[in-house]
Amino acid sequence: VNTGCFSGDTAGFPITISATGSYRLTGSLTVPDENTDGIVISANSVSIDLNGFDVVGPTSCVGSPVICTPSTGTGTGIDSGVFGGCSVKNGRVRGMGFRGVDLGEYSIVAGVHVSSNRAQQILVGVSSIVRDNIVSFGGNIGVFTGAGAIVSGNSVSNHGGSGISTGSGSTITGNTVYLNATDGIITSSGSTVAGNLSYSNSGDGVQTTSSSMVQRNTIRLNNGFGLKNVSSFALTAYRNNSILLNSGGPVDNSVDLGGNTCSTIAACP
Repeated sequence: VNTGCFSGDTAGFPITISATGSYRLTGSLTVPDENTDGIVISANSVSIDLNGFDVVGPTSCVGSPVICTPSTGTGTGIDSGVFGGCSVKNGRVRGMGFRGVDLGEYSIVAGVHVSSNRAQQILVGVSSIVRDNIVSFGGNIGVFTGAGAIVSGNSVSNHGGSGISTGSGSTITGNTVYLNATDGIITSSGSTVAGNLSYSNSGDGVQTTSSSMVQRNTIRLNNGFGLKNVSSFALTAYRNNSILLNSGGPVDNSVDLGGNTCSTIAACP
């Protein structure tokens, strides 16, 4: 409060990290309003261990569909801007007026509970890893990545947009994605979607662009298609999936490689 946390940081929010290195919280941070950032990173290769503590703002996102109050704001919990190679782990980021965690390329977000942030809850650049997080009740997309990302082992639910949205060439594995206001999982061309559970989303369970592989997923009770490929340029292939009781139909514009079940009594048509 009086002098800032360390050299390069001034008193008050945001805490500014301007030197590469590892940092650890020793207590929770509560920002005063929805327009204030919690931690701003202005260097590459910064690692933040939340140490079980919180970065907290005043925004609350509840209901179905999700409504966030206040409905505007510019504050982000942890923001690295254009700086890459950063990581955030082991704590909670909630109630921010804009984004929860916003990191650049080659970043890692792991073991974080991210909730009640008005815009994207976790946003990372290309070739990043988002794993083992709980991401719930956000006003926009739950997990949003650039190309070449790995998104694994997350629970992503109750968002005003899609649950998980990635760029091309990404790997999306072992996630549970449900009760999101649009699609459960969206990915671009050349991606692998494997071993996920996507259910009760208001759009498609899994939506691809082209040339992707969708395998060993359970996709059920979504209001759109179970699996939909939105490009006719190159079809998505799918195998060994359970695709059941999706209101729009089981599969659209994709190639069946076998082993799929699309009803309780028969394989996919």
